[in-house]
Amino acid sequence: MNKFENEFAEISFDKDIDAIALHFKKQAPPNDFIGINQKVLEIFKTLNTNKFYVDTRKIGVVSIEGQKWVIENLFPGMIAHIKGKKLFHVQVVNPAEIFGKVAASNIKSKAVTQQPDKNLVIESFNTEQEAKDWLKAQ
Repeated sequence: MNKFENEFAEISFDKDIDAIALHFKKQAPPNDFIGINQKVLEIFKTLNTNKFYVDTRKIGVVSIEGQKWVIENLFPGMIAHIKGKKLFHVQVVNPAEIFGKVAASNIKSKAVTQQPDKNLVIESFNTEQEAKDWLKAQ
């Protein structure tokens, strides 16, 4: 079920994995990247799920301010919405795309350490199927 789309990304709800899904189409400028993630949070708050799937294979370079916004606003906003449940987040990364892989790794390490209650679980996978299989099992 498609919820939002622009030239940089598409946000939908994937019923098969019970998750909000974000697919990047190409690199978004910093303000657009933040705007897309604001939209993710807005849509997430209308749903009853604790799962978030992101396909970052075409994400390109993510600015420091974009990474910071995700860590400081997106994840805490999602966790607040699900009222203390664990938030399960998967990232599909392209191992050949070094900038996207570094950004995903940076977001994972910083975001998880800022959640002292261990209510944020982030995993990265090289394939969409691996990511979806893991998320379904949660």
